[in-house]
Amino acid sequence: MPIGVKGVRVGPQKAFRDSVPALRKAKKLKLKYYALSLSGKHRTAWRISQIGVRKALEKETKQRFIRKQERRQLAITRLDGACREHGLIYNTFIHNMARHNIMLNRFVMAEMAVSEPRTFRVGALLTSARSVVLVPFISG
Repeated sequence: MPIGVKGVRVGPQKAFRDSVPALRKAKKLKLKYYALSLSGKHRTAWRISQIGVRKALEKETKQRFIRKQERRQLAITRLDGACREHGLIYNTFIHNMARHNIMLNRFVMAEMAVSEPRTFRVGALLTSARSVVLVPFISG
């Protein structure tokens, strides 16, 4: 049997009841810590801070998904623009990348299109439907 507050052996029900206030206090301290980033009554008033913290956590969760979507859309937009510079369509480019076993994700390819356009040009020529043989590197 567990030992109670004064060292007396007690049943499991009593031991659990003794630990509940400690859990409540820890939960309350955690919520107050989260509320420090809020302003006004959302920071000081207990009821309002509960609501404010809950809403902030919900928004944070939604924002993570939105941030991922926006990052992917930006990469696709950059890739589409780079593909059109070389006379390709984005969907065809992605399909041919997979067909030729070029294992680069959209983020890496978008970064390559912006920072290393010559390298991207070679990749675009390799994956274009017109190219059957390897195209030599052309400077310029």
